[in-house]
Amino acid sequence: MTCFHRFCSERPAHAGVVHFQRDIANSGTSCVFVTHNLYHAFQVCDRFVVMAHGMVAKNVVKSETTLDELTSMIMNQ
Repeated sequence: MTCFHRFCSERPAHAGVVHFQRDIANSGTSCVFVTHNLYHAFQVCDRFVVMAHGMVAKNVVKSETTLDELTSMIMNQ
């Protein structure tokens, strides 16, 4: 398992990080991406776990949600 804790910006390096994370995931290796930037996470993640106060509040598969729904989940926690 590879873990990333990254606060990505709009820098050109971001594209490289997204590509690297997607390559890891495509290889079958688990990859944990911890971020507050949902837009970037939605580009590379297959599953989202929303946590609140150290507890899992929501656990959803990307194919079963939208970026707007995910944003709403987090804002309501």
